[in-house]
Amino acid sequence: MENTLSRIIFFCALLILPSSATGTSSTTLLNPDYLEGGGSTSLSFDSADDLIIIKATINGKGPFRLLLDTGASTHLMTPDLAQLLRLRVEDNGVIDAGGRTKVSAGSVQVAEVRVGDFTLEKQRFAVAPLPASYTFQGFIGAEFFKHFIVRIDFRQSLLTLTVPNTFRYDGTGVSLPIKFHQGLIPQVKARVDDVLGWFKLDTGYNGSLALFGGFIDEHHLFSKYAPKRSDTGVRTVTEETRDVPVAQIQKFQLGELKVGGVVTSFFLEREGSNSIFAGAIGTGILKQFNVIINYAKQRLMLESR
Repeated sequence: MENTLSRIIFFCALLILPSSATGTSSTTLLNPDYLEGGGSTSLSFDSADDLIIIKATINGKGPFRLLLDTGASTHLMTPDLAQLLRLRVEDNGVIDAGGRTKVSAGSVQVAEVRVGDFTLEKQRFAVAPLPASYTFQGFIGAEFFKHFIVRIDFRQSLLTLTVPNTFRYDGTGVSLPIKFHQGLIPQVKARVDDVLGWFKLDTGYNGSLALFGGFIDEHHLFSKYAPKRSDTGVRTVTEETRDVPVAQIQKFQLGELKVGGVVTSFFLEREGSNSIFAGAIGTGILKQFNVIINYAKQRLMLESR
């Protein structure tokens, strides 16, 4: 079974910072020559453990390995990376990783982050340690997706970023509406067998599907599916949790797309930021499609492979 402690990573980093840390703007800088060629850039990513780990430079240094995470409302880097970049850490805040536990975090602003041929300037990062076993030095959160149409090709491990006003879609994928929590975290309506809910789209979660406590209780899903304790585990920014109950959902449906036999983790806590969502859709499901995330048009497109 894929759901072992060493493989599941679950990020829901909703950062709470003092108001002095949230007033900076972010700007997309485009390479004019490249823009004339179509306004897109493509780069390969490391898909180990079913995650999307890209290489990016920060303030002209690097490249550094960063996880691309739609489920995180902020960017984050480790204290070691902040020290390497000689950044002054300030404005202590709190990271809510989804459950009841929170951790103190610092904050830095970087002049620029470059991904492929595109550069974002004046980006705010939280600063907090990550488990030593992680193979990346931070993550790029949902703020990143506001600037581009993002296409994820899991089969080829290829990420394509396109400027919204140059994007044209002529494929045959299924188009689904998405909405945003606090303008950042994408949610899509999906059906667990016969029950509808709004699920967080979370590329930082390398399981298939997670259900959260409020949704589980409201629809009596624990008694319906009788999940069994397993060796499944979760590592977040703040804690490690073992023995997460797991069951198999017979049918998970996104629009007209149906996925059967989905191994699903049941997170029973009703506290923390996870309580906002019915659950989370991870890369275990998303990798079955080519995925296009369009914040500008508030659409998720899934192309069958």
